[in-house]
Amino acid sequence: MIEERLVGQELSVMAFTDGDSIAMMPAVANYKRLYDNDTGPTTGGMGAYAPAPALTPGLADQVRRQIIEPILAGLQEDRCCFKGALYVGVVLAQDGPSAVEINARFGDPGAQVALPLLETDLLEVLEACVDGTLNQIEVRWRKAAAVAVVLATNGYPERLDPGLPIFQTADLPDEVIVFHAGTRYTDNGTLVTTGGRVLTLIGTGPDLPAAVALAYSAARCMHFDGMHYRTDIGARVLGG
Repeated sequence: MIEERLVGQELSVMAFTDGDSIAMMPAVANYKRLYDNDTGPTTGGMGAYAPAPALTPGLADQVRRQIIEPILAGLQEDRCCFKGALYVGVVLAQDGPSAVEINARFGDPGAQVALPLLETDLLEVLEACVDGTLNQIEVRWRKAAAVAVVLATNGYPERLDPGLPIFQTADLPDEVIVFHAGTRYTDNGTLVTTGGRVLTLIGTGPDLPAAVALAYSAARCMHFDGMHYRTDIGARVLGG
């Protein structure tokens, strides 16, 4: 099989849908390589930020018209009314956005930076998707930014390194959300790693620099042996 090589920034574009109507989510920039400067092996995602300014309003409209709407139209032709969250991996190639991945789910960790920006109640949005009334509600988004920093074990993605005690060395800022991925409690109540991507720390703020600062301040509050995380989440936008 010969495929076109796409060169450009890859973004996650997600949308709520009731099968007919579409409510786009803020575009997400993902960091899939293990190390800074996009080096090392590809992972499930070492961090993200939203909204991604690279997806301008014009490009977002193009993604909607040329990718998302045709997907739903094709499903309807096959008598499949898809309701829920549609995920599209998009490369901003030189000749326009191209889809490289399509999923019927939220992206990870994309949803972890997009959903904290949702101002409308999530349950109201999901019920509208199920009921076919998405066009009857206003899906509002906060004028803010969110940044995710993933804390991984030293051997990820080749090995798990489970059973490492996780310590919190200082209080986390109130604006930080912590998602547990590779963790569990032992019989004596100790929080330990189960391997791979262990925690995702989400910083939210009025703009991207503030959200970056919060996410990394939270990362400095956590510790387990061999803890690894990227230090350049958001740097491509901030000029670092």
